[in-house]
Amino acid sequence: MSENDRTGIEQRLARLEGRASAYKIALVVSSLLALMLLALVLVYFINVLTMRAQLEVYQQDLAELKQQVSDQRLHAQQTPPPRRKRPNPKTPPANKPTPKNPTTKIAPKPRSIEGVTKLGEHHFLIAKTTLDEHLADLNSIINQAQLVPNFVGPPDQRRIDGFRLYLDKTDSIFKALGLKGGDVLKSINGAKLDGVESGLTLFQTLRHETHFTLVIERRQFPIELHYQIQ
Repeated sequence: MSENDRTGIEQRLARLEGRASAYKIALVVSSLLALMLLALVLVYFINVLTMRAQLEVYQQDLAELKQQVSDQRLHAQQTPPPRRKRPNPKTPPANKPTPKNPTTKIAPKPRSIEGVTKLGEHHFLIAKTTLDEHLADLNSIINQAQLVPNFVGPPDQRRIDGFRLYLDKTDSIFKALGLKGGDVLKSINGAKLDGVESGLTLFQTLRHETHFTLVIERRQFPIELHYQIQ
């Protein structure tokens, strides 16, 4: 084999090796692009599910508001206007007694529902037996409401920032605790709810607490709910 033939063979081998390297690089780039496309599709579906859940909450609130307006109209139509009594000119009008303390108001009694007593707008008293009963039976909690992770941040850096609450029943324990559909549960006693495991751990630690504070977000406004356990 002459020197020229050997040189030609080496040049061919070099070209083949270069083409093989180029094909490998193209294959790696194609795989990366496919993974990026799959990630974008997953983020899109997560956004669609989140928007659908928010839409259901808004539709539920709108239906409740329409029902309240309809009930008020029906009540106004069924209630006859009060009759005015004509004064008798022969009988002088009686003097109305003056109340001893007109500024005194009778405070409404706190309402108790399923072992939960509402002490104030954001303060509640929970019977320990009621709390232990619901924490021991997680299936009943799941049947009453749904907790969906609340994702925030850009598509490539999305993270869980609390859990959004969707109520399935009107007489659930969550409503007795002052929660509404669409509320986002952010933290318990200062510990953030940023994952499924951390959320379950925090809920289970409530068995040993005598009081706790739940921070929620309602219509983009933070609210603190305080609970005492007895």
